[in-house]
Amino acid sequence: MKIYKDLSDWSMDDELTSWERVYSERYDQTQYDHLIRYHFAIPYIPEGVSVLDVACGSGYGTSYLAQFSKCRTAIGIDRSDHALEWARTHYPHEKAAYVKGDLTEDFARQLPERKFEIITCFETVEHMQDDKAFVAKLYDLLVPGGAMLISAPNENVIPHLDNYCFPERINPHHFRHYRPQELEQLLTDCGFRICERHTQTVETIIHNADHGFVTILVATR
Repeated sequence: MKIYKDLSDWSMDDELTSWERVYSERYDQTQYDHLIRYHFAIPYIPEGVSVLDVACGSGYGTSYLAQFSKCRTAIGIDRSDHALEWARTHYPHEKAAYVKGDLTEDFARQLPERKFEIITCFETVEHMQDDKAFVAKLYDLLVPGGAMLISAPNENVIPHLDNYCFPERINPHHFRHYRPQELEQLLTDCGFRICERHTQTVETIIHNADHGFVTILVATR
């Protein structure tokens, strides 16, 4: 089976049929389990800060952060031209900006700011072949005392090599999934300090639990 990790050259139809991107025109059309992570992030965003939304895709999350938090700016970065065009068309906001950048390279040079107080990185790290190098870049972009909210599929619930959602039992777009402690170890190896541990079910995010299909960590520099 051919493995496709990189979505940058895909058509929108490819992305939709892979389940790897969400295209909606309004928040209420967005899959709830995707949007809830951004809703969860709002209380962590202090007034006047700059937020980086990593792998922003079609922009609903970046826009949600810009609209419902008191941030100064929310910058979404992605390498897909049509995803970014969708974001600019359907999710414009005076505090939101959408930037093209390759997360496998030195994408910091494409960003209009060099440091951020808050970073959101939802369902992205599993797409990175060199996940440690990627997380290290996020660490470097965070100001001392800043916070990152990161999520990834829970290997204990959805095994990477035995994924019930796919006919061949593997998601060909992911390099791996993470047991909660593995995701924590990845972050601490890069210098982060884990502050909070959460798990996500389809309907809610639960503090200090690990039984959901997604693990969410809050970590600081």
